[in-house]
Amino acid sequence: ITEYEIPSIPKYVAYIETASYRIVAMELLNGFEELSKIIDELSPKQLTFISCQTAAIVCNLDQIGVSHDDMHERNILIDR
Repeated sequence: ITEYEIPSIPKYVAYIETASYRIVAMELLNGFEELSKIIDELSPKQLTFISCQTAAIVCNLDQIGVSHDDMHERNILIDR
């Protein structure tokens, strides 16, 4: 991804973990929900897991030089 392509990435970006993190940009992903809409329903254990996954994703984005300024609850999709 180049800096010129970043504006074309949809608001919702789903992150799928394989052997290494891959970024899959999609506007709609079946079975996923916005974290901001369900965060109050999650248990402390689930929130800790999500926080760890998100931190790992942000570290990966840093390594490949992709801006993650918009990485907050409304842009994170969760598959429960």
